[in-house]
Amino acid sequence: MAEIAVNFEERKGLGEYPVASVFSKSISANDTLVVEKRDYPDLIMYVKVDGACDVVLDAVSGVRRKPDGSYAKISVSETIMSFSAAGEQVIRLSNVLTKKWGLHYPFLHLKFTADTTIDLVALPAATTLQEAKIVEDGVGLATEATLSDVKAQTDKLQFDASNFLRTALASDEVGLATESTLSGIKTQTDKLQFDANNFLRAAIASDEVGLATDATLTSELTRVTKPKIYDDTLATPDWVDLTRSILQEAKIVGDEVGLATEATLSNILSQLDITLSTLRDAITAAAPNNKTLADLYEELESIRAQLDATLSSRASESTLAAIRDKSQWAKLDNLDTLLSSRAPKDEGATIIIASAADVSGGVIAALNNFKRWTLYLHTDAAIDITVELSPDGGSSWFLIPESPISFSAAADDVIEFGYDATHIRLTGSNTTPVTAIIRGVF
Repeated sequence: MAEIAVNFEERKGLGEYPVASVFSKSISANDTLVVEKRDYPDLIMYVKVDGACDVVLDAVSGVRRKPDGSYAKISVSETIMSFSAAGEQVIRLSNVLTKKWGLHYPFLHLKFTADTTIDLVALPAATTLQEAKIVEDGVGLATEATLSDVKAQTDKLQFDASNFLRTALASDEVGLATESTLSGIKTQTDKLQFDANNFLRAAIASDEVGLATDATLTSELTRVTKPKIYDDTLATPDWVDLTRSILQEAKIVGDEVGLATEATLSNILSQLDITLSTLRDAITAAAPNNKTLADLYEELESIRAQLDATLSSRASESTLAAIRDKSQWAKLDNLDTLLSSRAPKDEGATIIIASAADVSGGVIAALNNFKRWTLYLHTDAAIDITVELSPDGGSSWFLIPESPISFSAAADDVIEFGYDATHIRLTGSNTTPVTAIIRGVF
């Protein structure tokens, strides 16, 4: 057993006080060291060890040495720190020491119970925690009497096994639902049925508003015909598919209502896509009993003119048969063409703003009142292209959020816009050749 040398430094605070310190000191089991706290009433101590060890207040003494060089020690033998492995702790001696009288001695003899390496810093404290008291209250702290009253009320609270507060309603001033009412509601909601996605399933037991039945809707579906429109803007004016003409101008950018899919529409189109000769036969019968529209018109006019005649003056079956057979569909031989083969009208325009040109000085083009338009860009090298729009014929210009369009090397880019503007201006950050083309639709 050896005594470990301790470094002491004099510090000044409320008075001079010593600070004891030892760092990275290897010790053996039962080695001791002396900490001086003088007449201070308490001690703050930090200890770090690299292995399992106990720190014991072995003894205290009133003087450092007796005349013969030994200590006049009074045994304490109380463990004040315990380490099960490497670690560090900070203690206030008055908090861990049960033999409080030991705090009144100026020299403390510490012992380590195992081989280890230690760091230790110890310094005296001006007062013990047990002696601290509030001598003045400037914030209105709760008194012992108040806290006792609060505790008396909280002691009346009851908690279940999960520490949830248990409450009992002694009276109801707001009209809470009773158990019988809630049970009745539950009985009704238990009758509800849900599908695999937890959507409510409902069965219509009676119809008070006259909903269309499946048979009615199926019957209407069989009567659907293919609508057409006569387009006189074509090189050769002709009847075109109205549905297809409309759809080719529309672009769906989002579907929040569950629109029909391409497969469904294709199936419907296959049912609607009939030839004019088929439509003709459906209206006026197929050969050899077919008639031209002129024939039908003449027959109807003849019938109308004779509505005031007597029954005896009506045409006989043989007369009507002769009228029926007097003309054929000679003028409609070339109508056997599918409506889907008709070419749609080109309702757009292409504008070349720049063709491999320097746009650093800015180039301007009119947008021709396009409903929407797409900008096609090609650059031969790295460049930033600023895009500005004018709503008033070029008098004022505004930078769009997508600007600038940046290229780190030669590349292409295609950007679709839907802004309403009269003119567009492109400006390059350098003289790199740029090709810029706009395709718009009306």
